[in-house]
Amino acid sequence: MLTKTTAGKDRLLTGMSELRRQWFVLRLAMIAIYTPVALALLIVVIVRIRTGIAIADFTVDPLIVVGGAPVYTGILSTIGGLIWAGTVAICFFSWNLVRTRPQSAPQASFLRAAAIVTLFLLVDDVFLGHEILYPQYLGLHEVVVYAIYGIVVAGFLVAFRNTILQTDFLLLAISLAGFGLSIGFDIIAELETLSITGMFLLEDGSKIFGLVSWAAYFMLTSAQYVQGSVRGHSRAINDDARSV
Repeated sequence: MLTKTTAGKDRLLTGMSELRRQWFVLRLAMIAIYTPVALALLIVVIVRIRTGIAIADFTVDPLIVVGGAPVYTGILSTIGGLIWAGTVAICFFSWNLVRTRPQSAPQASFLRAAAIVTLFLLVDDVFLGHEILYPQYLGLHEVVVYAIYGIVVAGFLVAFRNTILQTDFLLLAISLAGFGLSIGFDIIAELETLSITGMFLLEDGSKIFGLVSWAAYFMLTSAQYVQGSVRGHSRAINDDARSV
């Protein structure tokens, strides 16, 4: 009986020691992770107090807030948001791996910039930036917002043109064409020259093709860079082993 009690205490002490070790290792990461979450919830509470807007309006699914809408409402838009987010995550993760190789500095910078630009586009698409957020709350006309996006993307392409030309950039070209068509159809829609049904199909269909192509390009390019980095790291280890 004494042996079991002692063993139990040893496991408890070992567990506590492991938790302390994990806290020491992860404390900065946990602060970085949970601080934004706490701030977001605090902002929701402050807005609730000052405006009377229900907290549920910020936290639950839009379909629940609206009520009565079919479950498939906005399904392609939701999938698009997931694709944007996945692309951002892949680019940031690949950048973190590739940047450890000094000779891969241009590729690492390219992936980091791609992640930032993609995050910028994600925020616009998910939060209806050019449609509602910027025009209504910042007073920016939709055409002005499109111009800003064009400048950002064009700056990205020009800054990394040499790196892009060394990749399989066909998918990137297709994505830019898709986004360009989507913007063009959106502007035409303002003139009401086509039926609403047809315009939604052309505008959103072009955007979906552009988004999928954008995601595929950066996923494939990231995989190629990471594989090259892994192979380079393996060769470096082998060279070091042979020199010993």
